[in-house]
Amino acid sequence: MTRRIQPFAVYSDGRGNVFKNPKLFAVGRSGNHIYPLYLDEMIALPYGSELFELPGRKVLGYTRKSELIESNYGIACAAFIAPAHTQLSTAAWDNTPEAPVLPLYAYTAVGWYNDQFYVSALRIDPDTRQDCENFNQKVIVQRGKKIKAQNPTNSLIHHLIDNCAFTYLCPAARNYVMNRWEAPLPVSSTCNARCVGCISKQDVNESPVHESQHRLTFVPTVDEIAGVAVPPLETVPNPVVSFGQGCEGVPLMQ
Repeated sequence: MTRRIQPFAVYSDGRGNVFKNPKLFAVGRSGNHIYPLYLDEMIALPYGSELFELPGRKVLGYTRKSELIESNYGIACAAFIAPAHTQLSTAAWDNTPEAPVLPLYAYTAVGWYNDQFYVSALRIDPDTRQDCENFNQKVIVQRGKKIKAQNPTNSLIHHLIDNCAFTYLCPAARNYVMNRWEAPLPVSSTCNARCVGCISKQDVNESPVHESQHRLTFVPTVDEIAGVAVPPLETVPNPVVSFGQGCEGVPLMQ
């Protein structure tokens, strides 16, 4: 019978450094169920993913005797995996009394084995248009500044470049700057869905959660919308311009 390999648990030192814990094996969580992770159900951390430190949260892991324990050393960690991937297990931890409420990100279980991070996830989309290795941010900044200079009065173009491509590193917005594949087209600052997990709007009187990014704050004109949509539709092979919901409001509200 082949022995299944368990990656080690990882922790942060609170200063941006992540280490393995050689005394504990990594665990994942589904609902309230916590279980060991095995390498044959994980993938190497995809390029462009990020590691999160989870303040006020203790590391959980299994000992070599298969005992689930809480570590008193270090801060729990999770991964935010790159586009085109889906998590299979949420990170597991124990809250301390001072643990703050976390933003609504996808906190994927992560472990370490043989000099590499592994995550409980799989790739579900073969399309490479949002793969992080396709983006050179230095080139995107240069092109974005040039596009802004060519369109000094188009507030929507400035929003997509300054806010989405430069600040949030949105793959769709960066593809728009590179004039390839896709262009996002936010048109609404309002929404009637009231999603508990909205990434761009939280009622400060009702929710302790902080929005992870700020929503569009104005309604673009028809000319501004056309200024974003028409050039890619005329020049990009197999172009797509897409309305959305989440990082802006509902398009049908406009």
